[in-house]
Amino acid sequence: MTADADRVTAELLRAEQRKDLFEGTPPTGVSHALVLAAPYNCDEFVVLGNHVQLAGLVRRIVATARSALAGSGARVLPKLSIPVEVMAAVLATAGEGMDEVRAMLLADQIDLALHRAGLQMVEREQPEQAPALPPIQWSQTVVRADLVAGRPVFREVKHLAGLRHEAAVPCCGRPVQLEADVEAPAAIMCPFCGLLYDGELVEELDSGGWDDTRSFVALFTVTSSGLQIVKRNPPKGRA
Repeated sequence: MTADADRVTAELLRAEQRKDLFEGTPPTGVSHALVLAAPYNCDEFVVLGNHVQLAGLVRRIVATARSALAGSGARVLPKLSIPVEVMAAVLATAGEGMDEVRAMLLADQIDLALHRAGLQMVEREQPEQAPALPPIQWSQTVVRADLVAGRPVFREVKHLAGLRHEAAVPCCGRPVQLEADVEAPAAIMCPFCGLLYDGELVEELDSGGWDDTRSFVALFTVTSSGLQIVKRNPPKGRA
């Protein structure tokens, strides 16, 4: 059935509201009637079934209309709200044997029940994330206030032997050894300054030139800046 959408009415009725469609009582399994009517020429197209079957049919009609009329500017039934779509997707994958149509119908009923109770589903507000701290390059001077948790700091390295290199921790310049091509960064603690770092060697972009020599730079990421190292006095003996 094709017709001017603005001149066709659609109604979902209980079967007993259209007794003119039956002789006596509705057939077994028929609880609702979907009626599409074109008043200008008195045409009427009726589909009988239960509410689940008709809901599935309506969804297929809407999907087909959206696809056929995409980009034309014609009005098509609006999509369900995102919370209802999400709820239906969860219901359909919850392992209860519920198909997509039943899940959508139940989700819509839940949404309606919440609305009647004066409640609504809303999108959870995402906490504002602090902007990422810019890295401190190997040529930049570091001050203690720069070394906050999450701050990446690059430092120069001195090649020792094989894959081992030496670099200075950003806080006080104490030398530490790092090894290239390891699976995870090394946990480094500065006992003098009380800072914790993840330390690793990062291969420079121009590494492996004509002589295949690899060059590295040390990357220290501050993981904690709140430790305090104190000296513990030995217990006094009894008098």
